[in-house]
Amino acid sequence: MTRLRAAASRAARRAGHRGAFLVFLSVLDFGYGYSLLATSAPQRHLDLILPWPWWGVIWIAAGAATLAGAFCVRDWWAFGLATLLKAAWAAVMADAWLLQGVPRGWVSAVIWACFALTVLVVSSWPDPVRR
Repeated sequence: MTRLRAAASRAARRAGHRGAFLVFLSVLDFGYGYSLLATSAPQRHLDLILPWPWWGVIWIAAGAATLAGAFCVRDWWAFGLATLLKAAWAAVMADAWLLQGVPRGWVSAVIWACFALTVLVVSSWPDPVRR
């Protein structure tokens, strides 16, 4: 048990604050991807450019990539991928609102666009220097 704790402690130190945020993003991406795969039939009438199951797989794959990026020294690609996916989803939701008549699609578009900007801002922050 102490070896497991020591390994977890080393992994947490290696990940740092940026890595912790990437772990958070991976949990979000895994959960959201699963929710898209498990979406009920009434919502599937929307045209989301790609089929619903594909979006679910894309979100889950992004979750796996951000989880891997959390423990990499160069994590810019993981932040870029996370930003790109959330911005793309905001665009898909804006399309659903503007072109498909989803009344509150703008809410999802704004939330996901703000989330993409948050990821972009956090990606520019350096980890604190340890003494």
